[in-house]
Amino acid sequence: MTVALFLYASFTTNPSNVHHSAPAGQEVVSSSFPSETTQVKLDCSKPIGAQMSQIDKSVDVQKAISLAYSSPDFVAKANQYGNVTYNSFFNDWVTGDPCNTIWKSIEVVFSTTDKNGIARNIQVTEDVNMTHVLNVTEYQSGFSK
Repeated sequence: MTVALFLYASFTTNPSNVHHSAPAGQEVVSSSFPSETTQVKLDCSKPIGAQMSQIDKSVDVQKAISLAYSSPDFVAKANQYGNVTYNSFFNDWVTGDPCNTIWKSIEVVFSTTDKNGIARNIQVTEDVNMTHVLNVTEYQSGFSK
């Protein structure tokens, strides 16, 4: 059974450290996303949590935000609200067991409110190299009555 794990990240920007290939000891695998999107399979001979943490800290948040703003789909959704702010990012992981843990994508979340004052999120899915926006989704955030 495959389970998606979401690792919430610190929001420190490290602009000089962007993955263009798999980190040492980690394997690049192809993806089910369009255009042969790169994914990274972690090295099961090393602690998985430490590798996930290393990857998390290496994500260039500013680049991820800029890539989101380059997406016509994101801009169209954002323009519906007028004021959209960066909320957070997290890495999307897929695993069946530690030896099959794959860094699938980067998720960048922006927050806004609709005309009725309801909190909304716009979530942008990006490839791990931050070269392509793979998907843009919009949803109500928080709890509903």
